[in-house]
Amino acid sequence: MQSLCQNFRPDIIHCNDVFALRAAVRINSKFRPAIVFTVRNTNMFDPPINPIWEDQLIEKIDYVTVLSSEMKATVEKTFVSQSLQVEEISSIVDLNRFCPVDEQRRRQIRKTLGIAENSFAVGFVGSFQPRKNQLAFLKDCAPRLMSEVPEMHIHFVGDFNPDTQPYDKQCEMEADAGLSERVTFHGPQSNVEEYYRAFDVVIVASEAEGMARCMIESLACGTPVVSFDVCSARENLDVTGAGRVVEQGDFATMANSIAALAHDHDTLREMSQAARRRAESKFDQAKVKPQWERLFAEAASAGET
Repeated sequence: MQSLCQNFRPDIIHCNDVFALRAAVRINSKFRPAIVFTVRNTNMFDPPINPIWEDQLIEKIDYVTVLSSEMKATVEKTFVSQSLQVEEISSIVDLNRFCPVDEQRRRQIRKTLGIAENSFAVGFVGSFQPRKNQLAFLKDCAPRLMSEVPEMHIHFVGDFNPDTQPYDKQCEMEADAGLSERVTFHGPQSNVEEYYRAFDVVIVASEAEGMARCMIESLACGTPVVSFDVCSARENLDVTGAGRVVEQGDFATMANSIAALAHDHDTLREMSQAARRRAESKFDQAKVKPQWERLFAEAASAGET
């Protein structure tokens, strides 16, 4: 990074992770580019004063951006003694690609994907890793759902390599032990938007998130989300009516919430409409892009002084 900055003399260095930030603040140069840092996961603030956030590092950040109101509150609380300029700028979702379809088209999509017409399709989108909690979901939530919603089927979409990854293999074995006919591992899919449209509800069972990508893409497709109380979930789901949020790790309540929606088509329809409204109001490029343009213009001007 040192040589790149000396050669290209940027007005701004925008960092999306702590490692890039550490490199950026160590640049020894006659010019002083403005440093913009985007916080993507509040885990870096647990414990509250993490060693990677030493005062010297914080003092050299000119602008901090976050993805949600909850993240903004966390950052401001963590660094209350520093005069950090924190701004909320949401993620962008391609609302043309990720969008609802009419019921006829949706039935066609489900047929193409092998989802039965009368099935209540529960989607779990994301790569397989322990913090995403797929294994715990299969152990502690799926069996309850099986008994309460006989027509339910769970669909996992995302990187899945049971031949090489021990965690993935554990998940496969758990599904094979009595759930195999009600669980499908689709693997990574380039047309993930079709899966969002086909699902009746999408699950976020992660231990922690910043702004779960599957959550906001699902909302854009008009598919409600049931989530653990991860960062940004309540303001996107509870407040807007686009889904349900349950306490972290409470798989029994998560199962009950999913089952209740499976038997309440009116609420599910209302949530679907609220989900799309939330996406249009918060994640539209036409609304988010000007925020970045303004911030970068201000940062570039500050970097020149």
